[in-house]
Amino acid sequence: MTALLFSIVSGGISQINPTQKAYARISSAATSGCQILPINGVTASGNDGNLPANVLDNNLNTRWSNLGIGSWIQADLGSNMNICSVNIAWYNGNTRQNNFVISVSNDGTAFTNVFTGKSSGTTLSPETYILPGGTTGRYVRITVNGNTLNNWASITELSVDGFSSSNGSCTKLPISGVTASGNDGNLPANVLDNNLNTRWSNLGIGSWIKR
Repeated sequence: MTALLFSIVSGGISQINPTQKAYARISSAATSGCQILPINGVTASGNDGNLPANVLDNNLNTRWSNLGIGSWIQADLGSNMNICSVNIAWYNGNTRQNNFVISVSNDGTAFTNVFTGKSSGTTLSPETYILPGGTTGRYVRITVNGNTLNNWASITELSVDGFSSSNGSCTKLPISGVTASGNDGNLPANVLDNNLNTRWSNLGIGSWIKR
């Protein structure tokens, strides 16, 4: 599925690039039920003295940096979480676009790619990349494959939006069939036909219908 990248402009939303596989926004509030998750710690494939922990200090003037295609930084959420989106503030993010992949893992070893795209190249502020519904994992890894100027990977801030797996959201379950204690000609199956003009009916106290 191809998605779009947006930015907030003067209180509205403007489309940046219709070919990019991402949604970017300034606030995470629009994703129902999701909130910023605590991050237990971060590790990275390397650094140039700008340490991975800098992405958690709420300071856009510090950063994690590493030179090389495939450089990555990884957040540990402490346990498996439902992950809605990842927020990344890019160093010099208003002057270059970064090519990157977001992947998730339950064990920190086997990772599954859930997002591939580019940063907008227009802002120093965090950009939010919305992940496919049902994305879960304990570890979230951002692998940077260079940018439009060089092969540095540099991120100033990182956060993850989601919710605990134990607080999972409700989804509609399939019903293979229904039975009832009886009917007056309005059959039990009518309750599954997505038609408000049909019904199941039965006369009598204690009448029941079940799946």
